[in-house]
Amino acid sequence: SVKGQVVTLLGKSGVGKSQLFKMMAGLMPPSAGSILVGRKQTPVVAGVVGMVLQKYPLFQHRTLMGNLLLVCSDKARIESYLEDFDLYSHKDKYPSKLSGGQCQRTAILQQLLCSENYVLLDEPFSGLDPVAINKLCKIITKVVNEDTQNTFVISSHILEPTMAISDTVWMIGNEYENGKKIEGAVIRYTQDLAAEGFAWNPEVRKDPKFRDAVEKVRDLFETL
Repeated sequence: SVKGQVVTLLGKSGVGKSQLFKMMAGLMPPSAGSILVGRKQTPVVAGVVGMVLQKYPLFQHRTLMGNLLLVCSDKARIESYLEDFDLYSHKDKYPSKLSGGQCQRTAILQQLLCSENYVLLDEPFSGLDPVAINKLCKIITKVVNEDTQNTFVISSHILEPTMAISDTVWMIGNEYENGKKIEGAVIRYTQDLAAEGFAWNPEVRKDPKFRDAVEKVRDLFETL
């Protein structure tokens, strides 16, 4: 079957996750090296990678559909995604009439439509109730299954739902030299959830081994 990728990015506040996201989105240059995307591995430029922050930038004077038409003129494609995102029946509503979860899904869909398969999500589960979290998890899983290039990178401290839909976990922390913290951050730990058989399993959150994996990551977070 066709599957894309979901990556969880973890790190303590102030370690540089927001800066990394901006670099990955082509909004600021890296201090060294380059960031390449796509099958042809071309340098990232603004607009290729979508980014959804905790505040959803929707125009209040435009309907849900109106907001999406600003970034994509293909109405058939929009309507197909509206079905996937469980938003079709709300397409003529204004943002003020949508729930927080619906506004968030609209913002994610907007970024998916105007980028090229890649979306960065900053704390997407923050402020959502358990039903909205489960719905978002199902939607992300469905979307990444549609195209091998569809890739979501999620920065989240709500571990269980994030890890349940992820292929891998990257934990970044400060870099030290001779016991002293120096500028910059490094990947301190990675976990391949797909290789361990946890990825793409709808029932994974009921698996005691998965819960152990979540606790292991939670414990490691303290050491970053």
